[in-house]
Amino acid sequence: MKFKIADERFKVNVTFFNEFGESFEKALKDICEETIVVIIASAKPNKYDGETVLTNFPATKFYLNPKNYSVNNFLISMTLMDCEEDRDMKIYTIEDIKNLSNEYIEKDVLCHVTVKKVEEECNWYANFCTSCGAEITKVDGRFFCHNKECMRVIPYPEKRFRLCTVFFDKTGIVPIIFPDDEIQRLTGKDAFEIINDDTHESKSEEVPKSEGPPTGKSSTRSRRTKTKDVLKCDLDDQSPLAKLKKSCDEAHPNRITSKNNKNLENMSTSAKITTTKYDSFKDLRTGKYDWRVPARILNLWRGHTKTGEPFKSFNLLLLDNKRSRIYAFVQGEIAAAVEPCLEVGTIYLFKNFTVREYKKEDRFRCIHKTIQIVFSRDTKIQELDETQVLIDKAAFDFYDIGDLKQLSQQTTYLTDVIGVVEEIELYLNDVRNRLGYMQTQMKFHLTDGRQSVKVTLWDELAELLDVTLKEDLENPLIIIIGCGRVTEWQNKVEISNVAATTFYINCAAFNQIKFLQKRLRQLSFRIWFIFIC
Repeated sequence: MKFKIADERFKVNVTFFNEFGESFEKALKDICEETIVVIIASAKPNKYDGETVLTNFPATKFYLNPKNYSVNNFLISMTLMDCEEDRDMKIYTIEDIKNLSNEYIEKDVLCHVTVKKVEEECNWYANFCTSCGAEITKVDGRFFCHNKECMRVIPYPEKRFRLCTVFFDKTGIVPIIFPDDEIQRLTGKDAFEIINDDTHESKSEEVPKSEGPPTGKSSTRSRRTKTKDVLKCDLDDQSPLAKLKKSCDEAHPNRITSKNNKNLENMSTSAKITTTKYDSFKDLRTGKYDWRVPARILNLWRGHTKTGEPFKSFNLLLLDNKRSRIYAFVQGEIAAAVEPCLEVGTIYLFKNFTVREYKKEDRFRCIHKTIQIVFSRDTKIQELDETQVLIDKAAFDFYDIGDLKQLSQQTTYLTDVIGVVEEIELYLNDVRNRLGYMQTQMKFHLTDGRQSVKVTLWDELAELLDVTLKEDLENPLIIIIGCGRVTEWQNKVEISNVAATTFYINCAAFNQIKFLQKRLRQLSFRIWFIFIC
């Protein structure tokens, strides 16, 4: 068997003979990943027609895509080499940057400047809609999105860093805004984590301490955006390391609990986040095919026929490094080959997929978007290490419990809801549905401290919740229902499950649960009827 192997600089021919070659060919067929890294141990180098050729010897062994730190480093270097873009390496002055034309907007430039001031009077974060991404403000004490696509209360808005600073050089002074992703890369935390940190509870509006250069020290920066002489700043490759939290390998596709997320909270690793340029799900449009988006798999599920048979095709809910989610459909013709290569909670680089608009009759959409993506035989999927790109463990678009009634009148969208368990039946009910079939159900109520809603889970998800409740969980129980269906029964709003529905219990790694735990300590929260195991 003949093939070539390559690194960043060179290629070399490899020829395996006889049984060794046959075993290598068989092992290749079992590999699902697009990128295959091979380690050849004790190979015999030869010369053939003036070229170097590696062949096998009795002591020769091979390893395909082994889990090893050197393989991870090799993949990172290959990814950077493949994605490297030409950059303007000229060092600009502040005066030069102010005189740049509009064609430089969104382009990278370099500037050597000195920190003059960090604005402590300005709030260091802003609130954004979890659905459309627009900045939102408080209306009558509650966050409200005025975007015509939303026009609703956002109970748990996304919080993003927005650190305002002033820099200078010999040619002038310019304000620079450090965007959210750069502050995260410096501190290893997002804004929500700092707000929820009990050690900062009395100082929630103070600017968080950064590991960046102190005031008065010079440093080289690359600037991303120039808008009315206000710059957004990206740090160069000499930036301090970011800290990432490892994901939990034992998480069930349909549930995550506090018990199997302890490792996620307690284990951290220092990592250099690469500055590779990727696309984002928020920029998707039809008509383009060669997308490259890193994303974490949040959920994987299959639909069923009316007779209960599962479809060959399956579905994915993905989250990218810009906190944008998308629904992905994996066609049946490739499902059997692709599914074994995917794992919920893992980060992958997805390349070459189709963007397709939803049809009007498409129901039960996981997110409030008009587009979805479709994977085909041309789609390439490459697993990425946690150190290569910073992606949150989960993301939600919560609806206020008081606004759920309007969703009960439609079947287009599913929704996310969070609350504290009020009442629960600690056993499964077997009931006969309107079609005469027996089903298993579990009922309970969720409250946000102001209002409550009834939740009824059916069949496998109800049984999974029953098993989970028998674990050693902390009380009270805070549950997130992801992709739940909102219905109305006997003039009362109710949440039930579909194939895409998941639940999460007491996951302290999720910022919204931390926030609700803080509210539980407030006297105004209705805690007298909260369920205790």
